[in-house]
Amino acid sequence: MQNRSFPKVDYLVVGHVTHDIHPGKPDTLGGTVAYAAVTAHKLGRKVGMVTRVSPDFPWIGWLEENVDHVCVLPSDETTTYVLEYTPRGRRLMLQSLAPTIEPDDIPGEWRESPLVHFGPVAQEIHPDLPSSLDGSRKLVTPQGWMRCWDGGGDVKPYPFAVANKVLPHTHVVVLSEEDIGGDWSVILPWVGQVPVLILTRGREGCTVFAQGEQRDIPPRPAAEVDPTGAGDIFAASFLVRWHETGDPWHSAYFANVVASMSIEKVGVEGIPYGDAVESWLEEHPLWA
Repeated sequence: MQNRSFPKVDYLVVGHVTHDIHPGKPDTLGGTVAYAAVTAHKLGRKVGMVTRVSPDFPWIGWLEENVDHVCVLPSDETTTYVLEYTPRGRRLMLQSLAPTIEPDDIPGEWRESPLVHFGPVAQEIHPDLPSSLDGSRKLVTPQGWMRCWDGGGDVKPYPFAVANKVLPHTHVVVLSEEDIGGDWSVILPWVGQVPVLILTRGREGCTVFAQGEQRDIPPRPAAEVDPTGAGDIFAASFLVRWHETGDPWHSAYFANVVASMSIEKVGVEGIPYGDAVESWLEEHPLWA
């Protein structure tokens, strides 16, 4: 852990930001925590990020300008993905991987943050980390714990093998139909292990499992330009709203609206501020 103090925050995100390579196109900043941090910041939270990148990471200045506080752990590598789009769908290749984020890597001032979002992208968060932070509402987007890769870096689906360590210390799990290959039976053992489990379903909205019920929450129609990060934006929006209201159904609707607005522009530019979301919700209430 770096010998550096940080101001207290009320939304902590943990995971690797990534360098994403798109052959034939410009490289981009990626990673769950990048999208989640900007979303929480725009929704009025004071955000802290714990991540690992190499000293030459090209977007570190941008992060420090758009996230309240960034704790960059030392690393010789940045987690780097190559994304190729083929007739059979997206091919994801892991080119390099920064070291694991350990429980002791969280700054002391941030260990009691009221909201914590774990967003692994390549199994880089130690599974004991959620249990090491007490007194927080913790959300997990487990996509990065559900990936493995071969010797050439080709990424493939992988069971959520650390679920038994992570879920007992988690309040919300958000994942997509793509994460489970469309097989809903995958998530059934996890329903009931956490207070809220949400399956995002793109244009169909999302399905929320909470309080012993299962409800489909409708989407906001959107003119899609760039869907990158929509699930991460949804997750951060949900956690912020659920902390404010305690209502999982309306919080999921709120998150659907934020995510749908975000995909109407490229990158993080489309992530809306809270007042724009509230204005839309006033005119389009859930179950009016």
